[in-house]
Parts: sequence; C-alpha cells; structure tokens
Amino acid sequence: MNNPLVAHGLAPDLEDTRMRSDVRIPDEVIGRFAYKSGVSWESAVELFGRLELYLDNAAAAKRPPSKELDTAWHEFILHTRQYAEYCINRYGRYVHHVPLSPIRLPNETVSAESMNSSDCDVSGPSCGPSCTLSLE
Repeated sequence: MNNPLVAHGLAPDLEDTRMRSDVRIPDEVIGRFAYKSGVSWESAVELFGRLELYLDNAAAAKRPPSKELDTAWHEFILHTRQYAEYCINRYGRYVHHVPLSPIRLPNETVSAESMNSSDCDVSGPSCGPSCTLSLE
C-alpha cells in the first residue's frame, strides 16, 4: 500500500472490493439540501454526485474538499442514519469528517490576523478546506 492516507485509515482504499458504486446518496438528503440552499434539484444532484466522487477518490486526491462540497457533506452528515448506512454499504466502514483547524480553547485570545475564512467554526455552515475524512 503506497498511499499513507489509506495506510493510516484516513481515506478509502480504492482497491478495496467492499466499495460499492451502486450505493447512492438518498434523494431525501439531496432534496432537503436543495430546499434549504435554494438551489434547483438538478444543481443539488450534480453537487452530491461530485461529493460522491470526492469521497470515492479522496485517497488519490490527497486534498480537502472545496467549500461547496464540504457544505453538501455537512448536510449529508446531519442525516445520521442515512449517512451511516451509506458509508457502511458503500465503503464497508464509517467515513468520519475531521476538521483540520487548530483547536482554540474558550479562554484563548485569537488575533484578527490569525483568523481566516478556512477556519472551522462550529456555528458556521462549513469548514471548507480545513477538513478531511477518516475511516474507522
């Protein structure tokens, strides 16, 4: 195994025969995202198709998702049962969303210069390029 992300369980193994491409993100997840985001059904389907490709190829890509993909991923994760079933059925294991931003303690002072739009914020809609995935 040449890819260290796969070797450490941080990305799907594309050689793993347990990955099933016939398992798809449920329509109700896509529909809810379209409704909440104010985008067309077609746009939401296209975005979630790209999310599936990202999750399938994350080991090869070695990069975090775009902010747009991460927003869709966050919505999918909110549907905990469907997300867990999808991961187990498609990858044979649960795919975790892992923030990469440094942890800030409540009493920590953070300068304006150290803050940027890619920092994960629990109150925000997405952590964009500051997250990755992990497999159990």
